[in-house]
Amino acid sequence: MKKYDIILIRAGSGGLSVGHFIIKARFKVLMVSKTAKAIGGECLNDGCVPSKALLHLA
Repeated sequence: MKKYDIILIRAGSGGLSVGHFIIKARFKVLMVSKTAKAIGGECLNDGCVPSKALLHLA
């Protein structure tokens, strides 16, 4: 059985930032999300990040 210091439920863009900070503080983190696509949130996967990448390429 694995042990974690912190469990993050829903791994949206805020969850990723918090998780990264917690890992740097040397805690063990488990991120739980409904689907693999949901990790990173709407902004990262479907919203502002992809659209800004397309604008940059154009």
